[in-house]
Amino acid sequence: MQVPYYPLRSRTQDPDTNPNLGAWLDNVWRRIGADSKVVAKTAAYTVNSEDHWIRVDTSGGAVTITIPLAIDNPHRKIGVIKTTSDANAVTIARTSTDTFNGATSLTLSGQYSGAFLVSNGITTWD
Repeated sequence: MQVPYYPLRSRTQDPDTNPNLGAWLDNVWRRIGADSKVVAKTAAYTVNSEDHWIRVDTSGGAVTITIPLAIDNPHRKIGVIKTTSDANAVTIARTSTDTFNGATSLTLSGQYSGAFLVSNGITTWD
């Protein structure tokens, strides 16, 4: 069974209507990611075996985050979030022929938009 990709942005998660969203996300990351490595990136980056949460600052330009092969990471979970309000995007790129529910990449454009990916252990990140 495939789990659909849903952006982490809704009316209640919109920073225009919920100014405490950044603090809320930081709190969630601290609780969920207690045993997970959180990294902050400002330039292109390939996720390594220890990373679980990637916070991306695009104030200096667009950033590409490359996700590892699904087959080498069965059931692994990776979260990526854009933390800045500028117009630059975060592109989540695949390795090899892997897909994100059929897509070859994902784009995060709004502040606090994000993706939570889970490897199916074959060729797909859900």
